[in-house]
Amino acid sequence: MRTAHGLALALSASFRLATAAPCSESSLLYVTSYPSNYPGNGKLLTLKLNQSKLQTIAESDSCGPYPSWLTPVGDDILYCVNEAWGGDHGDLAALKINADLSFTKLSGGQTVVGPVSTIVYGDGGRGLAIAD
Repeated sequence: MRTAHGLALALSASFRLATAAPCSESSLLYVTSYPSNYPGNGKLLTLKLNQSKLQTIAESDSCGPYPSWLTPVGDDILYCVNEAWGGDHGDLAALKINADLSFTKLSGGQTVVGPVSTIVYGDGGRGLAIAD
């Protein structure tokens, strides 16, 4: 998924950007953030560029406390990994992107400690590799 428009984010001290993935609609962006306090929970956000400001359309904690990477697949699936700092394993979540741009968790599972990225590969994009 590619977007024709670049987006710049002005980040406040309490918002720690972990990753961002463009949506098929060029005015939308999926973003994860790490928690501002430890312990805490990071967030998955759907942001919309409205003139010169980013507006939060949807928010979820479905990715776990330290969501480190987003991989969009098609227009309605988003894979998200939880880096899980200080934990004994990470997590992978498959999320459905709903019509209102919110998220529904389809499935999830444990990974090795510290997953930081994913990529779809193979025949028809049926494989998902996770790097730690």
